[in-house]
Amino acid sequence: MLPDVMRLFWEKGYDKVSMEEIVQVSGLNRYAIYQNWGGKADLYAMSLRLYSEMFADTALAPLANGTGGLEDIQSAFDASLTLFDTADALRGCMACRALIEPVRNIPTIRAQVESHFAALKALFKKALGRAYASGEIAGDADIDALADYLVGIVQGAQLFGLRGVDSAAVDGYFRRAIVALQH
Repeated sequence: MLPDVMRLFWEKGYDKVSMEEIVQVSGLNRYAIYQNWGGKADLYAMSLRLYSEMFADTALAPLANGTGGLEDIQSAFDASLTLFDTADALRGCMACRALIEPVRNIPTIRAQVESHFAALKALFKKALGRAYASGEIAGDADIDALADYLVGIVQGAQLFGLRGVDSAAVDGYFRRAIVALQH
């Protein structure tokens, strides 16, 4: 049920999804939805959490499970590219899109968005730390700033997907980021 609701929110955005559509997609009646999951905003926050878990299990798996530095970052970029050629790429990043939704300042939603970006940054920091330890990046590198940079690279690439930019262009974008880290 929740994966279908997540995809509905991801595709259309919070404002353009009606409770009737949620009822149709979930197969539940309004009463059951409100009793078990709260209102529309609660479902949206849960959908964001599910999106983050899905993103972590796919594109971020090389960072979470890796033992290398720049190689793991490149593998995460490559995993992102495999997602890029799916229909989901045309939706962009749900967490990014949540930042422009009218519910962005609801504490549970804001917390979920911040959690998504914090987890992404933490995984990049771990890989960058391994790259630093192995001498793949400069000894005076600011790991925290570089992790923020990589989060921006990933989010920018997902916005390219929303624009319909092809994966070859995004692959070049990712590869230039790796080269930039080496100097």
